[in-house]
Amino acid sequence: VGDAGPLLDMLAVMLENISTTAAIARRTISAVHRMSQIVASIPTLSLHNK
Repeated sequence: VGDAGPLLDMLAVMLENISTTAAIARRTISAVHRMSQIVASIPTLSLHNK
């Protein structure tokens, strides 16, 4: 991944349009949190491949 900007934009849109239903909101936040962890780990993984 060269640029995480588009992924972060997508995550922001998901949070802006979060459901008012508690169960769905929890799942959305959980998915956004996991995706942010994955995006944050990508540069670290690419450094080890050099």
